[in-house]
Amino acid sequence: MFQTVIECLKYSATGELPPGSKTGCSFIHDPRIAQESEVKAKVTLQIRDVKGCPMVVSRALMATQRDKTKQGTLKTLDGSIKRQYSDGRVTSVSLRCTDLDQEMVTSLGVSKAVLENVIFCHQEDSNWPLQEAKSVKQRFDDLFASSRYVKALDAIRKCKQDNDGNVKLYKTELKHLTKNRDEALKLRSEREETLHSIEKQEKNLEEMSAKLQPVVVSRVNYPLIDYYFFILVKKIRSLTCSFIFEGSFTFN
Repeated sequence: MFQTVIECLKYSATGELPPGSKTGCSFIHDPRIAQESEVKAKVTLQIRDVKGCPMVVSRALMATQRDKTKQGTLKTLDGSIKRQYSDGRVTSVSLRCTDLDQEMVTSLGVSKAVLENVIFCHQEDSNWPLQEAKSVKQRFDDLFASSRYVKALDAIRKCKQDNDGNVKLYKTELKHLTKNRDEALKLRSEREETLHSIEKQEKNLEEMSAKLQPVVVSRVNYPLIDYYFFILVKKIRSLTCSFIFEGSFTFN
């Protein structure tokens, strides 16, 4: 009876059937013994998660025996988790087997390898430390998550290589951008100097225009002056006198 309780605890926490149960029909109830074609079972576990919230985990199974001459089959149905939070809220969700296994690992704060090989280790597997070296190494790797550690190192190494490549590329781009920035600053300085020079020349032009204004006005009167000059010359010519060396003169 005690062993059955341990097996149920392990199944609720990890979803793993006891060793030696073959297809799992003997774990719940063999349909041939019950003289039924289908036998359904349900394992329910009430625990507290790592945050101290009460939760109820339920896993459902169904054993099927269609042909008495053949071995029965076991089908795992969807499970559910009901959790009560500290603020009084109660949630209930239905999950697939794989999602439920992951949720249990998260809720208990213990890896699946520790649950299977240490906490709920079956009596038939209790001597696993005495197995061959390869098997023992694999179990210890699972217990200490060595494979995850190696994968994490590989991911970090790959990430570092990618970042190194990006840094090299960014340095090259930074060199060109720095050069472009310096040229832009130089052109901006030249532009400001040019604008200042243009502003100064425009100011000088305004001053010169102001000085030339009287000359321009007087130049406008040049045709009139020429006209009066022409009239005066004509009058002078009309008044030109002819001198007679005899002591007299006449006006033409």
